[in-house]
Amino acid sequence: MLGYGAATRKADLSASVGLVQNMDVVKNRPVTDAAAMLQGQIPGVTIRNLGGEPSAEAKITIRGEGSRKDESVLWVVDGVPGAPFNINDVESIVVLKDAASAAIYGAYSGSAGVIMVTTKKGSTGKAMITYEGSYGISKATNLPQSLTIEQQRQVRELAYKNGSGAALPSGWDVSKNPYIGTTHTDWIDAITRTAPFQRHYITLSGGSETLTNRLSFLYTDNEGTLLNTFHKELNLRYDATYKFGKHIRLREDAFFKTWDNRSTSTDSGGGGVISGALTMPHSAEAYYSDGTFGGTAPKDQEYKDKYGSNFADLHGDNINPLRILLAESLLRKPITFNSSTFLEIADVIPGLKFTSRFTYKLDKTFDKTFTPMRTEPGKPLLNNSVSYESSTFYKWEVENTLNYDKVFGDHHVGALVSTTANKQRGLSFGTSNGMLETKTLSTSIWNLEHQV
Repeated sequence: MLGYGAATRKADLSASVGLVQNMDVVKNRPVTDAAAMLQGQIPGVTIRNLGGEPSAEAKITIRGEGSRKDESVLWVVDGVPGAPFNINDVESIVVLKDAASAAIYGAYSGSAGVIMVTTKKGSTGKAMITYEGSYGISKATNLPQSLTIEQQRQVRELAYKNGSGAALPSGWDVSKNPYIGTTHTDWIDAITRTAPFQRHYITLSGGSETLTNRLSFLYTDNEGTLLNTFHKELNLRYDATYKFGKHIRLREDAFFKTWDNRSTSTDSGGGGVISGALTMPHSAEAYYSDGTFGGTAPKDQEYKDKYGSNFADLHGDNINPLRILLAESLLRKPITFNSSTFLEIADVIPGLKFTSRFTYKLDKTFDKTFTPMRTEPGKPLLNNSVSYESSTFYKWEVENTLNYDKVFGDHHVGALVSTTANKQRGLSFGTSNGMLETKTLSTSIWNLEHQV
């Protein structure tokens, strides 16, 4: 099955197409998203996770990276571009690897290829309930290692020598700053963990010769390999098909998804937790003796009095990565609803099929970001900051397709005509305040937003 529901024999293909084999086995792998399910299943398709938090976006590349950095694949689910789905409902997956095979989708087509998903439908017979569950763990391997204090000193010394020619600041001398000579924290080890995940999947299906139904429920709870990150998701899908005689079929496919997500910044900039773990010196403490987050240098006055300084500026602007994970917050609570109604009239004239589809999609998101003040040495922040963003996105789409497919002896004749019309609208609201003395206001705004 290729674009717009057109059935094509493999012998007739001139373009590159990949099919995921043993779908039932693939779906039982201990993964919680579609991209991870495809890993290693089709030659030429590579999937990379771009962060350590459980909701990190997966980068899918087909036949290598192109010249455009924004290349992406187009997911087509039961003929609907961009429709949501859950991995347990998948019946088959076909990957269109090149421009020739993906061109049928025109402006929809992803510059990196098209992934076509066919989901399970209702079946005839008595009502049947099934349950599938899985539990597993995720662990980051082959982790990067930051420089030791001695290696950092050598790099800085070389930089000064090749730059201004000046000598290293006195703070790099252990006799003048003993704190720097002691290893207190392995930061990469401190921010990562072995994270559990679980998945529960329930289906109810059954029906008669004229009406079939299928209801599925999926719940996932995925802890991140970075501390204090998680992704909890609930989705429901209902599929029903009604047959009017031999030639007419009406189908409804409704999907609802909501999730609760706590993530963090993994950017390479100064606020990213991974880059922070690599640049934060091993001499820095995770926590001071009073329980507050540690900085790049000791903060007690006794040390300053004894050595004349705490050398707080020695390592530049560094933020304790544990603070980023445990004190700061990036919360997201979205809702997605998608409904597609199909009308199919087939074989009134042998080989001719007409399909009409109406799709309505609603996406709502609410994001909250809170960054508390920082007083420890490194990169101080004098005030709390908070930001909120709420958005609503609507889209409707109407598609009509006429497909002719007929075999006459040794001859195969096929033709397809399709028209698509859509309209979309988005509304968004955002506000921020970077001068808060307390976080009381942020709590008030959060509650007010959910009461509207």
